[in-house]
Amino acid sequence: PEAHLSYATLSSLLLDPGDARSALDGFDEYLSHGRAALSEEALVGRALALQKLDDRAAEAAAWRDILRRFPRSIHAKLARSRLLSLGSP
Repeated sequence: PEAHLSYATLSSLLLDPGDARSALDGFDEYLSHGRAALSEEALVGRALALQKLDDRAAEAAAWRDILRRFPRSIHAKLARSRLLSLGSP
């Protein structure tokens, strides 16, 4: 379990200095194992990595997924704002 958790932790650390591709890969690996303790944070990190990679369609899908899975999230306002910026409902 600790090794699995390290994917989310390391990915967050990689995202800050700008290694968005590696961060995205790590978030995807973490999320591939189903429901996990940091799922919400990993989904947000994934969306932010996609934003840095300028993959607008995938980013919009990621933000919609966050709103669908965590509608009362503290990240919901950011998700809605990004979706508006992307011109996505």
